[in-house]
Amino acid sequence: MGGKPCIGVTAPAKGGFGSWLFTRLVLAMYGAKAVKITTKQPVDVQAYQGFVIAGGADIDPRLYGKELKEEWDTMARFSLKAWLLLPLVLVVRVFSSDTNSRNVDKDRDALELEIIAHAFKHRVPLLGICRGMQLMNIYRKGTLHQEIKDFYVESPHLTTLLPRKTIYIDANSALYGILGHERYRVNSLHHQSIDRLGEGLRKVAWEANGIVQAIEAPEHPLFIGLQWHPEYLLQFAPQRAFFFRLVALAKHVTPRAT
Repeated sequence: MGGKPCIGVTAPAKGGFGSWLFTRLVLAMYGAKAVKITTKQPVDVQAYQGFVIAGGADIDPRLYGKELKEEWDTMARFSLKAWLLLPLVLVVRVFSSDTNSRNVDKDRDALELEIIAHAFKHRVPLLGICRGMQLMNIYRKGTLHQEIKDFYVESPHLTTLLPRKTIYIDANSALYGILGHERYRVNSLHHQSIDRLGEGLRKVAWEANGIVQAIEAPEHPLFIGLQWHPEYLLQFAPQRAFFFRLVALAKHVTPRAT
């Protein structure tokens, strides 16, 4: 099966340049052609051999049976170090997502749910990042915590591009097979997380307070969701390994005829 595998990478219709740039770069490093998918153009999901569901705006809570909360006081809990790093975070966030992650994007939700359903049913490799992982869980009838600040009683809720958050990994998981560590440090740009786990999914990484950091579908070739952003940690080989595995499996997928 020759040629470069075609990987669809989702993005918001506006913004998202940083995440797209880094993801496209690492996929090209491993011999894949990355195609940006947004709601601006019609999408033929059957034309792709793999997918990255990228981060971005909050998911419409009505998709998992809840109402949208208006509170936004997470900034009040930022540490001094977080404030010092804030300019860098903001620069990347401006280019990596819509201007306000708390604005829901119903059209993007619908498009990405269609992609996730296709990948799950047809065993097409898929990597979900942050919002992408959360949407994978909703697709499998799971739910989310709309705000997780109250979970951080003994330690601060980190908002950082740097790998400062410690997570713990199930040694009997596909995730462990990729990362090769039972304890690892990742970045953190989220304020929501998985509440009830979706059907047929496994929690394979978590924080000390129980916040879910990664999920996977055991019977699928690659259906892994990460709460962190590996595309911003490409200087670390284990983080690049997610994209290497995605491309390696995509090479064996035949695009379905339309």
